[in-house]
Amino acid sequence: MKSISKLMAASCIVIAAGFPGIAYADIVGVSTLPGSTGTLTVISPPSTVGDNFNINENLGPVVAFDEMQNVVLSSPLAVDLGSTIAAGTVVDSQFFSANQLTAGDGTYTLTLDGPVLGIVYLDGSANYAETDFLGAPGTTYTESTCPQCGFEPGDLASFTGDTATFTPSFDQPGDMARIISLAPTTTSTVPEPAAYQLLLTGLALISIPVARRRKSPVGPRP
Repeated sequence: MKSISKLMAASCIVIAAGFPGIAYADIVGVSTLPGSTGTLTVISPPSTVGDNFNINENLGPVVAFDEMQNVVLSSPLAVDLGSTIAAGTVVDSQFFSANQLTAGDGTYTLTLDGPVLGIVYLDGSANYAETDFLGAPGTTYTESTCPQCGFEPGDLASFTGDTATFTPSFDQPGDMARIISLAPTTTSTVPEPAAYQLLLTGLALISIPVARRRKSPVGPRP
């Protein structure tokens, strides 16, 4: 029984680490340079992210929202701006979009609660699809199939410390970017799908000794 208890305790640790609550509190401030089109607004995650989603969902011309938080990367992650992010890094994700019927431009800055590690933002970048697992739960993402939904040559993106700044010239289908930042210190993390295999392994370890115990013949006591 002692060995079973130890295995159950170990598996409970896996379960506790694998199924935490998801927090959304990463964008702590935004600013819009005077003279820019519209005002950068923080919104709740929309139902869809794809070509013209600002227009289709009446969100306003320039928006940003939090995506997944406290995700442990199981493999290195490539970005368009910044260095490849190492496996094991705990990251947060945010999304920026500028989109309206007529031409607009401006400079918009997001301040996060952790340092920015990289940005995915270029037209036709394969990194949109590669980072969509960081998307907000319940949101359908099709931006990776829209080759003009990124930033065009001449549009600017930069980051320093915990701020990311975008200077796009935009209309349809929109200029979109994903910002990946280092998660602040937390008590729990959200694993990538590979971590759930660890959970299944832990549960299997519990069942094996229990099954063996049931198969053991029960003889008369001396």
